[in-house]
Amino acid sequence: MSKIAFCFLTYENLSQPKLWHDFFSNEQNRYNIYIHNKYPFTDNNYHFERYCINNRIETKYAHISVVKATIELFKNVLSDPENKYVVLLSESCIPLYNFDDIYDKIQKTDTNIIDSIYNSTNNIERFNDLTNHDFFDKNYFIKQNPCIILNRQTVEFFINNDFTFLFNDNFYAPDEHYFVNLCNKFNIRYFSSRINYAHWEWNHEGRPKTYNELTIQEVMNLRKDGYMFMRKIGRECNVPWYF
Repeated sequence: MSKIAFCFLTYENLSQPKLWHDFFSNEQNRYNIYIHNKYPFTDNNYHFERYCINNRIETKYAHISVVKATIELFKNVLSDPENKYVVLLSESCIPLYNFDDIYDKIQKTDTNIIDSIYNSTNNIERFNDLTNHDFFDKNYFIKQNPCIILNRQTVEFFINNDFTFLFNDNFYAPDEHYFVNLCNKFNIRYFSSRINYAHWEWNHEGRPKTYNELTIQEVMNLRKDGYMFMRKIGRECNVPWYF
């Protein structure tokens, strides 16, 4: 049976472990979970710590180490030959549909899904920080949402072909550029689509809003816009029961 590997890059606990526990309930044969955690889990009520991988690396915010941690997650995915797709998420993400709906959406798309962004104002500025300016085409160096969905063949490509040396310590947020530009470079097919919603607040920090309150109407509106997940859900957020 085809499985989906849910891969989480986390600081520590998932922000909404009960919701994810309910999401995965009674679905043992169609998924696996892999977690790369920076710090130990402290809330053991739902025992997600058992999915934490052993081959972790030290990560820094907006650093190439985040991409390297992602690739370590991918290496664990290959341990199960039935893992056909990978979903990359963060600790603060939640699903906007039940398991069946998300499983069916990914299976029907049947390709990689990357939310690519061509008109980002900082693409060229970041391109200039690459260690090799001849590897990518400057005019087509683009940005992506870090949340991606990849098929097994593409995961194998990224494990077997390491290009992290192109992004030095001064390159800001390589995880917003690494996978999509390599897919374009090597003609790896993907479908560009919104996957994971974040509400960006234009403040001095330039970071997305953290939701401490969420309504069913907000969830339904995001579904209409095509999102499967949303991020930055606070630990104390009262998430509506919508499964």
